[in-house]
Amino acid sequence: MASESAPVRLPMTLRQFLDYTGWENNAPQERMGVALEYFQSAVPLSYLSQPVKDPVTPDGKPLGPNPWLLPRSDGADSRPSEAGPHLASDKARNKVSVNLCVLMQSIDYSHPVSVRLIVKGTLLKAFHAVCDRAGLFGHFYTLLHATPAAMAIPHDQTATRIYEAACSFASLASTVADAYVDWAMNRGVLPRYRHGGGWQFYVWDPELRLRLVPALAGTPFQPVARGLQLST
Repeated sequence: MASESAPVRLPMTLRQFLDYTGWENNAPQERMGVALEYFQSAVPLSYLSQPVKDPVTPDGKPLGPNPWLLPRSDGADSRPSEAGPHLASDKARNKVSVNLCVLMQSIDYSHPVSVRLIVKGTLLKAFHAVCDRAGLFGHFYTLLHATPAAMAIPHDQTATRIYEAACSFASLASTVADAYVDWAMNRGVLPRYRHGGGWQFYVWDPELRLRLVPALAGTPFQPVARGLQLST
């Protein structure tokens, strides 16, 4: 088993992943297995195994590793006082928190998890900060009628961009989990607890599969048109 100084070896089986994180009793294993298999097959293992960077407060004070990923026993585990996200081990792990842990923790496993076909022409939406003019692609997308309140995103991400699937492709469909969304974003702000509950679709290489629809950008809360309509 990896130590804090040793690299994380991927791929992992679900059993190995649960042993590593200490999340054994926190989620339906069948749903976790779907997510783990998807991430390790669709996302480069070199990215998944990268350690999560430690964030800092606005005045430059280190916050330490995200305690909701893999709590530590060396005094660095100073948890915020609010309620915790769905997956959070109460046992000190002293393990490296890696990108795979972040992705797995982004899902609420009390709801179905599946690999969905995004058909060419489907419209999806992404939220971004109003001041963000760069137009960079993210990896998480949602339905056109989704609201920021159900996406566990920073409070300033209220503007939208609409994308059309340029081809048909497989994506991991799941429900957004509650999260301390600012913890590992290097945003220079303290982490804030945000609620999930909305649908999300993970796309590793969106620049190859999605195209921006400029005429619809910045117009949130539209009814679904040619988009996915999923029932919970």
